[in-house]
Amino acid sequence: MKSIFVVSIWILLFPIQVPEDFYSRGIERSDKNDCKGAIEDFTRVIELDPDNDLAFFNRAIEKTHLKNHKGAIDDFTRSLEIKPTSSAYYGRAKSRMVLKNYEDAIKDYTRAIELEPDDISAYYDRGIVKLITGDKKGGREDMRKAREIGQIQLVQELNSQ
Repeated sequence: MKSIFVVSIWILLFPIQVPEDFYSRGIERSDKNDCKGAIEDFTRVIELDPDNDLAFFNRAIEKTHLKNHKGAIDDFTRSLEIKPTSSAYYGRAKSRMVLKNYEDAIKDYTRAIELEPDDISAYYDRGIVKLITGDKKGGREDMRKAREIGQIQLVQELNSQ
């Protein structure tokens, strides 16, 4: 992967702006915990390619790091409109949970599970939200399912060694 310096010089020297260059630099900045810089680059990608679901998704992730959950929800939603993924539903659910929008968080966790049935985190987090909202039976069922999936994955991992 190109370094931030090389990509930055490339962008300055060649005025033709390619979304991939900004995207690469955004990922590099994200890896270095430069959330604001990454957001700037992902925003530039979106300006150049408004249907880039990954730019919206990654910008949403950076916004969650800055605790801008409302902005993150908007970006996760736009990413989902372009291309529905379990990761985007999960991310939006986490932000909705932080904002105490439990009903919509449960819906998003459920959709993430539908798209990726072995997602331990989605079951576990949905279980937490169900417990918070008083659905003790549903919460326990989700926790049990997460534990079951984890045990199956552990056995598969041990058998593959």
